[in-house]
Amino acid sequence: MKHMHHIVPKHMGGTDDPSNLIELTVEEHAEAHRVLYEKYGHWEDKLAWQGLAGLIDKEELVKQMLSEAGRKGALVSNANWKTRKPGGNPNPAGTGGTKWYHNPNDPTQKGCYKDGQNIPDGWVRGQGTKAKNPGLNFHVKQEQL
Repeated sequence: MKHMHHIVPKHMGGTDDPSNLIELTVEEHAEAHRVLYEKYGHWEDKLAWQGLAGLIDKEELVKQMLSEAGRKGALVSNANWKTRKPGGNPNPAGTGGTKWYHNPNDPTQKGCYKDGQNIPDGWVRGQGTKAKNPGLNFHVKQEQL
């Protein structure tokens, strides 16, 4: 079984352009994410590596993705705006300095960022359009190995 892997991961600004994609086996794909995680320390690569290598199951993978998104205001598609603390206001008046940004080329990519955090290149302010049932966006951008 082959996987399509982003040479420059999407979480690092990569695109779905064919020049940024490479076909790998599952084992090669897991290893590519392990190398990226060890080199750059991005949690997206750690979870991709662990999930592809079978070190964690899908339920744990989703749990950790949502936890990281909530902790860091990170990109996990629509998951971070749909999940709030139990009993919390779904539309809080105070945002704690966070602002919504989205990728105008892909409505499933959006996230909250605090002042001073690096916003992905090309992203614009606001939530953008809501895609129908986009699910979790776990495309991981990678740099050339």
